[in-house]
Amino acid sequence: MDEQRFIDIETKLLHQEVIIEDLHQVLYKQQEMIDFLQKKIKLLDEQLQNNNEIRAAGEKPPHY
Repeated sequence: MDEQRFIDIETKLLHQEVIIEDLHQVLYKQQEMIDFLQKKIKLLDEQLQNNNEIRAAGEKPPHY
């Protein structure tokens, strides 16, 4: 009976290790996506600032 209990504990431990590794992979991919989106937001913000500076210099927006 002790042998079966030991096997059950090892099985649960292995299962938890697999789950932890899967979660690690998901977390890693999410962080990559966050980094990508932060760079994209920074670029878009810079473009918006450049457009606002052009308009502030007296140039009319393209829809005029």
